[in-house]
Amino acid sequence: MIHKVDDQLRREALVYALRFACPDCASFNEEEQTCSLGFPVEDHKDAQITERSHVVFCKTFELR
Repeated sequence: MIHKVDDQLRREALVYALRFACPDCASFNEEEQTCSLGFPVEDHKDAQITERSHVVFCKTFELR
């Protein structure tokens, strides 16, 4: 799911410690920098939200 990042989302992400990036997901293989489920990771690897115009949420994200 692609979601537009605005100032409200940036604030809420900081306040609530929102996690959405591959490195925070249980399915992410850090050693190989890949998803163990086979999904592409390019749009999901960067956890920085302050400079983004959009964020891509993965439908199978499971917090570590």
